[in-house]
Amino acid sequence: MCKLKKLILESVKSINMKHQNIKVKQAWFLILRIKIKDAPWISLFINSLFFLPLPLFIPKLLIQVIPNKVFNEIPFTKKDLKNLIGAKGILVDVKTKENDRFFIKSI
Repeated sequence: MCKLKKLILESVKSINMKHQNIKVKQAWFLILRIKIKDAPWISLFINSLFFLPLPLFIPKLLIQVIPNKVFNEIPFTKKDLKNLIGAKGILVDVKTKENDRFFIKSI
């Protein structure tokens, strides 16, 4: 059992060392699309607000406003979250059971 544990720890260390120097391109805009099946007029209004891509500095400013006690409950810091949404090519597509859809893409 001890050998297996050492092997696992060594493999995790080697994986972490391999992925430390990965450079990710920076995103400049976010595309937001929200579809609410029960309220099509609200969906139309929200999508008309976000018709053009949203500059990325706006969500980053909103992250600064979030109190620190919120980040105690999640495993991210503010800096980690900014780096995560600032990466190019991030795609989040959430579909609910009620056929509502929330779509975010960084470009």
